[in-house]
Amino acid sequence: MMALMAQDHPIFTESIRRIRAALGDTGLPP
Repeated sequence: MMALMAQDHPIFTESIRRIRAALGDTGLPP
């Protein structure tokens, strides 16, 4: 599902990557 959203909303996915990076390697979705 995330892959499909990434294709339609790449900016949204990029934001999630930044958030995960800020939180650290938690391995949990936002």
